[in-house]
Amino acid sequence: MLLSLAEAETLRCILHQRQGHKLIDGANCELALRCVSCHDTVFDQSDGFVAASKYQQSVSHNNFRFIDAAMHFSQAELNVLLRTIACAPAKRRVFFTMVLSCRRRLGKRWEQTPLAKLFTLEVSCPHPLFASFQLISGKSS
Repeated sequence: MLLSLAEAETLRCILHQRQGHKLIDGANCELALRCVSCHDTVFDQSDGFVAASKYQQSVSHNNFRFIDAAMHFSQAELNVLLRTIACAPAKRRVFFTMVLSCRRRLGKRWEQTPLAKLFTLEVSCPHPLFASFQLISGKSS
């Protein structure tokens, strides 16, 4: 979940007040506060928080960066985006252009960045399990 700074500050206050206790009495609820712009650094977490797998962390971090209109991704990060934003390249481009138009940044051009690949590459099998199914069953979409 992506939070505003004010929301994160409120949750951090609650975390500190609830130290040594369940975050929500009678519920199995744990969380960690990460900063997307600080390379996904964990700022604070509840006592029982269990970290997600590296892949799940990479998926959330890179998708949040994409939503934040980041433009510089490594090849591995672009692969994560290609797998998790499974739609036509034109739809990805339109979404990103609309997000970018809402930002108060200088008119940066994505066309000259690594992100441009995301708007040209088709993904025929958006998920590895689906690809495995196709190989086993001999069926294609």
